[in-house]
Amino acid sequence: TMFKTSSDTDFTHLSAKNQYDEFAHFEARMRPFMDERVYPELGWTIKRTPERGNIHRDLIANDGKENFDVEEKFRTSIWGDCAIELIQDATYFGRLKEEQVGWFYTSTSRYLIYAFARGMDAVKPSSAYIVSFNRLRAKFNQLIESGFNQKIIKSSKGVGLSFSVGFDWEDLLIAEVARKII
Repeated sequence: TMFKTSSDTDFTHLSAKNQYDEFAHFEARMRPFMDERVYPELGWTIKRTPERGNIHRDLIANDGKENFDVEEKFRTSIWGDCAIELIQDATYFGRLKEEQVGWFYTSTSRYLIYAFARGMDAVKPSSAYIVSFNRLRAKFNQLIESGFNQKIIKSSKGVGLSFSVGFDWEDLLIAEVARKII
């Protein structure tokens, strides 16, 4: 699933639809490496979810015992934080609609795979993390309240104005919410 911050690659010269399409092409270049190398190293076989913009999952994985959902995030540069999307599109004023709630709330995934590349033209990520959604959700308030480094991230690229909270990867590793896989 796409996530773009204002500090990633500059798309200001493109329309919102073209930004969305460019990032979709970037994600498509990342997927073969993930599918052929990373997921097999985790012991998973995978089936991609065909619908673009699925709010529940990006793929279905199997670890030899059972199927489970996985959410993927790709960034075009290396960041020290994990951006957790709380609101996907804040341009509508009033009560949030289901499609505006961020993937932190809508995803049915067991795991979040967060991969970082070095530029829009990269064909594989240079680093990646696996995050347990159950642990993240269980520790979310504790992470916010305990003084772990976090920041609010605003993104006006792609699908409207989105708001996320960013947690430093080191804090998520210490809290045993995430582990580095690349």
